[in-house]
Order: sequence, then C-alpha cells, then structure tokens
Amino acid sequence: MTVYNEKTKRRVVPRWRSSIVAASSKDFQPLKTKPGKQRPEHILPTQVEDFEAAPDLGRAAELFATASRLGETARAKQAAAFIRSQGALAPSLLMDAALSVLNGIKPRLLSERITQDAAAVAHLRALLKRRPKTANLWVDLARHQAALGDTEKAAKSMQIALALAPNHRWVLRSASRLLLHAGEVEAAHRLIARHPRTRFDPWLISAEIASAQVAGKQPKFMRQARDMLRPQIWLPSHVSELATAVATVELETGTAKNARRLLKLALKDPTENALAQVEWAERDSRDGLKVASALSRTPDAYEASCWVKYNEGQLEEALEAARQWLQDESYATRPVGMVCYLASFLDDYKSVIETANEALLRHPDEVLHRNNLIFALLSQGELLANPDQAELASHVEFLRRRINAKDDDALHATANLGLLCYRLARLEDGRKLYEATMDAAEKMGNHLIRAHAAVMNSREALLSRAAWSNEALATARKLTKRILSPGLSFYMRKLEAVHKDPQKAAEILSPDTAKQYSTPKQFVDLMKDLRIEHTESGPILWIPKHLIKRN
Repeated sequence: MTVYNEKTKRRVVPRWRSSIVAASSKDFQPLKTKPGKQRPEHILPTQVEDFEAAPDLGRAAELFATASRLGETARAKQAAAFIRSQGALAPSLLMDAALSVLNGIKPRLLSERITQDAAAVAHLRALLKRRPKTANLWVDLARHQAALGDTEKAAKSMQIALALAPNHRWVLRSASRLLLHAGEVEAAHRLIARHPRTRFDPWLISAEIASAQVAGKQPKFMRQARDMLRPQIWLPSHVSELATAVATVELETGTAKNARRLLKLALKDPTENALAQVEWAERDSRDGLKVASALSRTPDAYEASCWVKYNEGQLEEALEAARQWLQDESYATRPVGMVCYLASFLDDYKSVIETANEALLRHPDEVLHRNNLIFALLSQGELLANPDQAELASHVEFLRRRINAKDDDALHATANLGLLCYRLARLEDGRKLYEATMDAAEKMGNHLIRAHAAVMNSREALLSRAAWSNEALATARKLTKRILSPGLSFYMRKLEAVHKDPQKAAEILSPDTAKQYSTPKQFVDLMKDLRIEHTESGPILWIPKHLIKRN
C-alpha cells in the first residue's frame, strides 16, 4: 500500500524557488515599506511601465505574479507571452505557469523536468564563468543540483552563495531549506539562529522557529516574534509566515485561542507557504478560517490547494494540485509521496509507477518511493506477468530487508508482502501479513496505517473471492469510520460497489470511475458553510440561516 501520514506535523520551513520566481514574491519586498505603498494594485502600473520600457525575464516574472494575483488577465498574458519567448532561460515553474495562462497546457512530466534540471545546471555553469560573483546564480545552481539528487554538489554551491551574500534574506532562507532537505537539521537551525540579522527580520525568525521545531529545539526568538506580531508594525505579507510559525507553537502548547488569532492575521495577505500552514491547522479544528477563498488570491498555493481539494473528497483535483506542488518542489520527498498516495486511491498505478521511478532516479535510496513503486507494480499486475523474474526477486529482497530492519517503514513493507502473497494465490499468508500490519499499527497508535491495511486486505480478499471477504470488508468499514480520511472513505465506496457486483471489479477499480465515487458537490458546498467555534465551554456549531428548514 502507499502511505502518506495525513496527520503529520507541518512546519513553516522556507520555500526554495528560483531567483527569478522568488524576485516577484513577498519576501523580496523591503521590510521598511510603509503600509499601503506596496499593495498589488499600487505596484501593477509601475511594473507595467518598467516592463514595457525594458522587458526582461525578471520584470516579466514580477508583472506576471502581480497581474495573476489581481486577476488582470490581459497583463498576465502580456508577461506570459514574453516568458514563453525566453524558452530554456525561464525556470520550469515560471514557464509552466505562463503556458497554463496562455493556452491551458498542463505541467511537464517529472522526467521532462529532470532533463531540464540537467540542462539548467549546464546553462548556469556557463553563466557563472562570466559572472562568478553572482550569488543568486549559485543558489539557482544548488537548487537544480538538489533536484537531480546531487546534494553534496548543491551544498558546495550554496556555500559559495553564502560567502558572496552572507546577509541576504533569500540566500539565508534557501540555504536553511537545503540543509533541512539534506537532513542537517541542527546545522539548518544554527545557520539562522546565529545570524545577527535574524532578530530584526520576521522572515528569518519564522525560518528559525520552523527549523528549531524540526531539530527538536526550543526556538530562540519567540519573544521577538510575539513583539513583532502585537503592534503589527509590518505589512501583513511580511508577518504571514511568522504568524503561522508562532501559531503552530501555540497549538502544540495548548493555547488554541491565541493560535486562531494568529492564523487569522496570517490570512490577511498570505504567502502560499503560510496558507498551506493555515490549511494544516484547519484540518482538525474546522474554525471557519476560509482557506479555500484565500486560494483565489494566492495562485501558487499548490500544497494548500491539494489539501483543500483532498479534504473535500475531490481526489482528481487534489492529484492535479499535488502534481503542481511536485513541480514547485521537485527536490522534495513530501510532494512525491502525495502524488503517489492520491493516484493510488484513484487506481492510477501508471502515475504512481512513473512518479516513483522518476523520483528514484534522483534519490535511489529513498525507501518511501521504492515501497510505493512495489505497491503499484503489484496492484497493476504486470510485475507478476513478466517472465523475467529478476525484477520481482529484487523487490522481494528489498521487502525482506525492510521488514527485518524493523524501521518505521517496516509496516509498509509487511503490507506490500501481504499484497504479493495474495497475488500469488497464497491467500492465507496474505491475510496474516495484513493482519500483522494492522496489529503492529494498533500497538504504535497509528490508526491511519491500521485502516489502510484493513482496506487493502479487504480489496485483495474481494478480488480473490477469499472465504473471509465479508469479514475483511466489515473490518475495513469499521476502522475507516473511526478516522477522518477522505481517501480511505473514497476507496471504501469503491469496495462496497465491488462487493455488490464482483463481475465489474476491473471497471470499478480504475481511474475512469473517480467522479462516480467522489464526494457529492452539494455535500462539499454544505460543509464549506458550516463553522465551528471552540470556546471554553466547548465547541459551538454555527449553521447559516439558509440551511435551516423552517416549519
């Protein structure tokens, strides 16, 4: 089975984007700007004038971002046309966004982006021969190297960037993100915590708090963070990530009331990273923070959009957003896992296989990607049909090592071995392995994995017409009702249909039936209108007047 922890803790670690894309983002705006002067509607005329006077890729990116945010389609297309004309010079994220605005072209496949990353490395090296002291080029080079899995080379490039621009906010935040990506969590925190600029910069304090949480340390600048948020000296855009970082700490220490106030502050002018954090906080509380409405004002909020669509039960739309998220953070593991997770619920094993294989090209030792690949290959059926058993033997050996290692991914590997046994007609062995996964998950208190294993055991029992298929389905039904997982609820609707009509199993368990089993739109609209307010005396459910039937 594919696994993605829907309840995992999220931290407001900095996004790491290309210098051209980042140049048009909120964290590049000067901190001392007076309120009102830098509102997007005030910036747009100046950006249009600057671009038309001297068009280049940087000005086009700035104009495109602002115009898209304001819904100024004509200006956005003007900038997008110029970006398209720049070909390989434009970052992949920017080019795909421009093409989407111009003619609705979908984002490139990850394999195409890998090729582009390699070409970008060569192009940046050529530029650096002429401009070796340009810090942003070294940061961009590090980003493409990280996307290709060359973490060691990326670290060397980033060290040069830091030497050239040791006080630049974007360089510091990018360097911290690279260290977190490489697993150097204490170094990531140390870099930000010890920098003399941090205590005066809300963007850097936000990064310090997030990296401290990842490293399991106490944040160093919480007092300064709260001081910055109280008088609201800064523009809302400058403190959106800081507000969510402090709110996350407040949520974990039990001060929910103050956390909600900070999350509302973050929504005044959020970055997409802050919006994703608010969405994460909203998943359990349902405080009526209206994250979905903020998405229209934040066009690059792919992660938040993915989770909003997922929690609404719209899995196809969630998968499309997850692919855009992966495009935005091609070096990261989480969006790869999310694409595989969503595609598996849709029985779109071709997408899982392509995504996992391509991710393994960059990170060959990533256990999550390998487990997801094995699950999809077995579910699709081609692996066992292949007369060359070398590939199967390699995957079986991998599962054996992971199970014996008893690491955190051992449950995933045990469940996949159960799937293999079912597909080899060793039904009793398959059942026992899935039940072992469920028992181990229960002891760990991981109710999501337990329910996942129950659902997959039910699927295999139904498909193999096992004598215990009714019992397995009942167990899956019981366990999925105990947790809030839109993906498992979606898949259970499929399994109930298979149970009623086993002859149509292949038709039901296919990507083509997604809309048939998605959450009805009227139910999604109803849930959007409900608001839960948490008070000292308990939760209060607010229902709009138009939903209350009159006698």
